Amino acid sequence: MRIEDRRTALEVTLYRGGWADVGYLAAHWEQMPPEDELGGPVPANDITDDVDFGARLSGWVEKVFGV
Repeated sequence: MRIEDRRTALEVTLYRGGWADVGYLAAHWEQMPPEDELGGPVPANDITDDVDFGARLSGWVEKVFGV
């Protein structure tokens, strides 16, 4: 799944074994200083069930998009 707007993106691949590949790219990354967190992987290796995944997804969206 990929959620994006003009310059911000969150990409999530959920696996049956209880983990996910999650990565993001922050908005206005090209204008940010190199020491700022521009994006990268997000730890997601111990998902317990659908409720846990939903809560994490909400948190990832909030972190990346500020919503």
